[in-house]
Amino acid sequence: MIGAGGVGLACIGLARAILPAKIIVSDVTSGKREAALAGGAHAAVDGSTPEGRSQIRDLAGGRPPLAAIDFVGSPETLRLALDSVDVGGTVVAIGLFGGEVSISTALLPLRQVTLRGSYVGSLAELRELVGIMQERDVRTVPVVTRPMSEVNAILADLEAGRIVGRSVMAP
Repeated sequence: MIGAGGVGLACIGLARAILPAKIIVSDVTSGKREAALAGGAHAAVDGSTPEGRSQIRDLAGGRPPLAAIDFVGSPETLRLALDSVDVGGTVVAIGLFGGEVSISTALLPLRQVTLRGSYVGSLAELRELVGIMQERDVRTVPVVTRPMSEVNAILADLEAGRIVGRSVMAP
């Protein structure tokens, strides 16, 4: 998983509840990597560094991961996801950061990689998700409540990557 913001942290908790997979998280912010580990990730690395990229393969048992979910959606994070998955792997782009990424049309079929986007689910999927959350021990995302008067500071913290989990404004 790439990106340990609020949605990424929520996915870690859900994935731990329903998948036997080893969850490796990449984030450029140390505080978010720590939150990912606290939320149940097996490992957390900075995939923007050469060491982090090689750690992903090592942590996955010496083979590339079978799947990657990009919660950021920047050219750099999508490239990391595409470069990280194994032959036949799947990359799901969720984040809406924006930008473009170049893909080798020859390597796509040779690597048999599936690239898909995901924005919102159906009502049936929401019901299934709520059922899972009620039935299983799903770890929740850290939430901090701040006064509405701090809206500009909250936005600055969000832009700077200082928010771990979610911030909620209250009157």
